[in-house]
Amino acid sequence: MATDKTQHLQQVLETHRMAHIEKLLDKYKEKRQEVKEALEENYKDKIYNPINSGSYAKHTAINIKFDLDIVVPFKRNSFDTLEEMFNDVFDFLYEKYKDVADVRKQKVSIGIIFDADDNGDEINIDVVAGRELNQDQYAEDHNLNLFVNSQYGLLDEKTYIQTNIQAQIDHIKGKNNDRSIIRLLKIWKTTNNESYKSFF
Repeated sequence: MATDKTQHLQQVLETHRMAHIEKLLDKYKEKRQEVKEALEENYKDKIYNPINSGSYAKHTAINIKFDLDIVVPFKRNSFDTLEEMFNDVFDFLYEKYKDVADVRKQKVSIGIIFDADDNGDEINIDVVAGRELNQDQYAEDHNLNLFVNSQYGLLDEKTYIQTNIQAQIDHIKGKNNDRSIIRLLKIWKTTNNESYKSFF
């Protein structure tokens, strides 16, 4: 019986692999690259190189519900406040894509849902703007502060959270069993319409 359960779970994982939607994924990657280049062109020396993040970067994405994420690490002196940084990135993305996408503020990111293409595919990209904790330290420690948009609820009544997205990616790297468990939980969450956060 245990073997049957194992086989079943392996089959579930196999059917939800991102490789099954390669053409769609290529569209996502193309659009993500376009957004990254636009951000680099606009913010120039105010930022470090944007990085890919989220479940796809961590190899925990499933093919029934996903987006691609970009983290934009700003230098400490680029903006006076985290809110100013968040709003500036939103304003830039809104002006650039308002005619071809729905651009909206979320709790800690800016979501871009591009209009459906000829095949009916909508591309969903999330942009997370973060500011390094100390000037010129991001390249060494990768620590960032993110603005928390209070319109979508407060995290312990703070307007910011500290994070290290690169450390999150590095932490799960090579941990195949852990990633399989995460993917199975995401599949269960999505198919059962559970409301808990994927990061949990």
